Amino acid sequence: AWIDALTMLPRKIQAELVSETHDDNPKSGEITCNYEPIADDVFAMVIPEGFTELPRKRRGVMSGRILDEHEQPVANAIVYVTDRTGRFSEQTITDESGQFTFKLPPEGVGAYLWLPVLLRAFVEGVPDKIAWSIIKDPAGKAEPGGQIPYDVAYIDNDGRRLKSANGITLRMEPAGTIAGQLTDVDGAPIPNAKVKLLRCEPADKFGNSTPTSIGVLHWDGPGELGIVRTDENGRYELNNLLQLWKRTRVVIHAEAEGFLSDTTSFR
Repeated sequence: AWIDALTMLPRKIQAELVSETHDDNPKSGEITCNYEPIADDVFAMVIPEGFTELPRKRRGVMSGRILDEHEQPVANAIVYVTDRTGRFSEQTITDESGQFTFKLPPEGVGAYLWLPVLLRAFVEGVPDKIAWSIIKDPAGKAEPGGQIPYDVAYIDNDGRRLKSANGITLRMEPAGTIAGQLTDVDGAPIPNAKVKLLRCEPADKFGNSTPTSIGVLHWDGPGELGIVRTDENGRYELNNLLQLWKRTRVVIHAEAEGFLSDTTSFR
């Protein structure tokens, strides 16, 4: 058999019959394997550590739709999902019917999704709208100090690990904005610096900020999503943010060439 060096799947198999056969039947044959038509969500293509063969396990998915204030689908919206640890952070784009889908890693492959999970969606160039939700940790005891938009039809979880979530509906609402100025120790503005929302720690009903049951590690998005540059006066503006409730702790991070990076927080 010829084996693919990357996936360890057979590419070609040659066989010869060892028993008697009729004259009109082949005594040997060759099988060529083509995996390209098989969808990615049918089985994994990487052998997990500790396995000697590739497990044929289906992948969970997170799927749903984005609607505007008039219950109409929002096409070409950026949808960002991240879990409590931040190890799973992905983004996708809604189709013409406002639908989105995230393929989750099969069991034993890649990073699990640990609850809570944040979903955030917006349309690039529309800074004042946001659609979002937080799928809470069912084992968490903290109750949020405000209303979390939540419309999820089906969830499959194993304790704090999210295996799949379907029928998610996120609706656009007014977005929040954080604006400010970045300066050096002498008060001079720093242009062209990177500024991002590092994380939020939503306050519970008693006003205590807690990153455990209703908060996640990364809020800015993968790559450059959620990162802005300061202008010539050192001013910046972060848009498409969640409007969270009072006492929520917000953490901002900034870095610029020639300066030490800085992180600050406020409530």
